[in-house]
Amino acid sequence: MPNQQRSFGQPDRRTDTDRLEDLRRIQRQVTSIISARDDPAFEEQFFTDVRERRAGRTDRTQFELIPDKYGGTTLAAVTRRREAERGRPGELLIHVDDLQDVRRLLSLHGLREEPVAELDRRVVRLRDGQLNPIELANLASNLRRQRVRISANYMTPMGGRIKNVASPEKTSGATPPWPEGTGEPGEKTSSPVCVVIIDTGVYGDRGDGWLVDLDTGVNREDLDVFPPDDFLDLAAGHGSFCAGIVQQIVPEADIAVYKELDSDGLAHEVRIARTLVGAVRTCLKAGQHVIVSLSFGT
Repeated sequence: MPNQQRSFGQPDRRTDTDRLEDLRRIQRQVTSIISARDDPAFEEQFFTDVRERRAGRTDRTQFELIPDKYGGTTLAAVTRRREAERGRPGELLIHVDDLQDVRRLLSLHGLREEPVAELDRRVVRLRDGQLNPIELANLASNLRRQRVRISANYMTPMGGRIKNVASPEKTSGATPPWPEGTGEPGEKTSSPVCVVIIDTGVYGDRGDGWLVDLDTGVNREDLDVFPPDDFLDLAAGHGSFCAGIVQQIVPEADIAVYKELDSDGLAHEVRIARTLVGAVRTCLKAGQHVIVSLSFGT
């Protein structure tokens, strides 16, 4: 018989048997993720595979694997196709106050300055240079030892290594028993609290009433586009999951979901920073308190 326990105000329509099987399935998945999470060899191979899968795609930010001091790797953005064809040059980010002291050195490597307007021009991108991402990262490391605030424009990956072991699950199959949504889109009045969620977007075309008013079309999450093969993309559903938790707990809040991470769960830092600053300023301008959800990074 159906279990009458309630979750976030909604009845759980599963039977006790179904609930137990779901718990076992989740435990198996969690165990497999934990077993690989701290394995440097697995991590490097995983991101190598992701990088090769993205190669040549103009709708995906390219990146290089940069060795770090812990024996692992970090990801440095390569943002233009022609840069990739020219030896995969990367970018540096530097605080504007530190630029003058090292400008001549940086110019020797052909780096072009590009202030980031959305960050009040306090951060400058250095791009179109002659060094590859690993050489740029070494240059930045040496300058940081001299107290220069500079780094590679790193990629930010989804925490937990995304769906990294068994598979992304198939997108087809039986429809689960969705709970009933609470209220209709547009009924909510303005809230004193704004929750900003920067993630993979949100998918509101569910048929159950949830997430509909959070999906603006512009921020619609990609589920099966990379490639379209009837399997979920690596990070598909993450933004919808995060937004759904917030909406179920505090449906009265204003929730703004921004699609900055792609369906692999990756974005470069400067894009996230620009979106974060702009979103927070919008809420503050409206006289609201702001809560920010950034469910990514490692």
